[in-house]
Amino acid sequence: MEALGVIVLVLFSIVGFMGLGVLAAILRGWIITKFWVWFIIPLGTLLGMDIPPIPIALAIGLTYVYSIISGDYANSINKTECANETQENKQKRIITNTATVILTPFIMLFFGWIVHMFI
Repeated sequence: MEALGVIVLVLFSIVGFMGLGVLAAILRGWIITKFWVWFIIPLGTLLGMDIPPIPIALAIGLTYVYSIISGDYANSINKTECANETQENKQKRIITNTATVILTPFIMLFFGWIVHMFI
């Protein structure tokens, strides 16, 4: 019975991780579309170019391209830090990483909105 509980916990963890990844991708894509309208389209106007808005799917794709080029995806886990950590530290790290994934885009959006007011 205990093994079944572990399997269920692992499955819920995987589904939760994937759900968080989808939520983060959509959130970042939406923010990229906002930044595109706020910063890229006005720049195109200044240069005499007609740049259209981009859909969220394209913005999500751009974030994936950036992650691959910059190596962001590879730096997200510090393997030496994870190897010897206690269960309590692991829970704190998971909560901290989840909060970072959710809150960082909103903080970036807020500061981007402030900068946008000066354009």
